[in-house]
Amino acid sequence: MQASEAADSLGDPCQIDRLLEDGGLAVIVAGNPMVVEIVGFAPSMGDPQIPASIVDRILASQIPLRCRVVGPAGPGRSKAELHYLAWHDKSGDVWQPLEALPEAEGQTGNGAGGT
Repeated sequence: MQASEAADSLGDPCQIDRLLEDGGLAVIVAGNPMVVEIVGFAPSMGDPQIPASIVDRILASQIPLRCRVVGPAGPGRSKAELHYLAWHDKSGDVWQPLEALPEAEGQTGNGAGGT
């Protein structure tokens, strides 16, 4: 996915509510609460799907997010792609997949953000 992909194609604005003990992520998308599993993060045995340090950073800094639901993930859950506003340049906003955050490198299940 290109970093400069238009925000419209990345889904709706969303915010993280909290990280659940089982690794699910409670989010609010377009005013609707839901639990999602993030595409690009692979849960390891007993660990949350997404590292708590990433959730804490997003909550503390209020990084803008966009969420696009891509399918079901299990009872009461959806699989979703999350993108964060990485930076602004002269061509506009640049959105990156959540797994591209520096803290996420090495945590992804799809090789993104690695060396």
